[in-house]
Amino acid sequence: SGRKKNMTVSNYFFPKVASASTKRYQLFCILPIILFYVQPTSVIAFAPFDKVRRDFLALTRKATTRHILLPKSTSAGGYEAALLLKQKIRNKVNDRNAFVVDVFSSAAKRFSIDAETAERGGLLGEMVPQGYCICPELDRACFEVPL
Repeated sequence: SGRKKNMTVSNYFFPKVASASTKRYQLFCILPIILFYVQPTSVIAFAPFDKVRRDFLALTRKATTRHILLPKSTSAGGYEAALLLKQKIRNKVNDRNAFVVDVFSSAAKRFSIDAETAERGGLLGEMVPQGYCICPELDRACFEVPL
């Protein structure tokens, strides 16, 4: 009775479990979870886990997207008009403490030339996966452009 109990990793995490095979199974199940959430100290050692995490996020990524379609203009004035509209929306949000979605929706109804989405406040779709938008530039903007 004076002997010290041998303290293994599985005994430390699961002290009340009697069977050794149950301990191994529980440790096997919990180890991937720990590795997924622990910040890696060595990028090379955890690169496969990071790749799996990034692939999973890319495959399950969804977005709710709104847009304002303005007339195409090759002059600098068209680009400046779009920037001015963006600044007006930002100023309304900041000045009135309004929700971005509400202000953007009203601007889309007023300024967008896309009749189908303008009446819905520029809404393209709610929680749509990547590849949903027909236009590749718009799809790329929904999922790859930093906000």
